[in-house]
Amino acid sequence: MSRNFRLEAEMKEAAVAAGCLESALPDFEMDVQTYAVTSAAEIPKWIEKCKTAKPHRFAVQTDHDAELCQKAFLFKHKTSESQLYRAVGEQRFNELKQMYASGLPESEKKRLNGSADHSKNPWRATPDNLEPNSNRYSAAAFKAQVSIVKSLGLAKAAALAAACGARVGDVRAPKVAA
Repeated sequence: MSRNFRLEAEMKEAAVAAGCLESALPDFEMDVQTYAVTSAAEIPKWIEKCKTAKPHRFAVQTDHDAELCQKAFLFKHKTSESQLYRAVGEQRFNELKQMYASGLPESEKKRLNGSADHSKNPWRATPDNLEPNSNRYSAAAFKAQVSIVKSLGLAKAAALAAACGARVGDVRAPKVAA
């Protein structure tokens, strides 16, 4: 039998409406070509089945790999950028790039802060972590920061610092709103 281009187009249109990744559209075309779907009436049921059986075809727009985004956009790591681009597609990549353009998004700060106790966070602007009458980190705070970077790794340490509005390597603590 010959290809059913009309059905392929309907399948792709329905898949896009359901939130599939642009990179997954050829997979939906192949579903029509391999007779997984043979009529337009079967398309909605097939897409619902794919959402559970083949979730890699759909982008979860509210959930993304925050660690990979931080590496890609905050640390300017090109390999992470390309991994993220391949994982989420061009449109979502650009959305995430916009979201991280001015640093860590508020939603990520809230997620990182959560209900955790940050009182001992060495990037926090507290009198214990700062030199007297200054906003420079103390030697003890630097020692604690280096220890965290060594034990947890740069990405997790950067997430801890970002939770306080700072960055790894900062000499001065961020200004705290009074």
